[in-house]
Amino acid sequence: MANTKSISDVFEDLFEAPLRAVTKAEAKYLKIWAEWLNIQLKLIGESTRSPEQITSLMSRAPTVTLDGSIDVGITMRIASVKKSEGGGSIGLQVGPVHASGAFGFSKTSTQESIFQASARFALSNNNADLSQFLSSQGLTPTSVEDLTKASELIKSGLEKIEKPS
Repeated sequence: MANTKSISDVFEDLFEAPLRAVTKAEAKYLKIWAEWLNIQLKLIGESTRSPEQITSLMSRAPTVTLDGSIDVGITMRIASVKKSEGGGSIGLQVGPVHASGAFGFSKTSTQESIFQASARFALSNNNADLSQFLSSQGLTPTSVEDLTKASELIKSGLEKIEKPS
């Protein structure tokens, strides 16, 4: 069974798919950071840490670098078939003599086109690190409580992302 799509749908898929993949990957970065924060909170417990110790801890958070290119291409076969049929018959009867005839015709034509489209995406997030992300959210961890807030911030964001709209 053939899958049919409009050309605009094909272009939409072609140009949006890589960007959607990057967006999903960034959501996964958040999950990794949330897990990392939870592990660190369990390791350090409720003990008081100096801001320098928290800064040192944050410097060890996973850093994600996305840098690359994606080549995407689509080939579509567009085919059409036209068929015309017709016919007729005639008959003549004069007394006991009868004559008749019939004729018919059929015409079939096909046409096929190949449509190719491609795109190249250069993707980069420079370096995504947890400290920069939290700073962009107005949070600079300097205490265990700040780390807990950071973990909760990421978790609540992920819950919003993962809820169906």
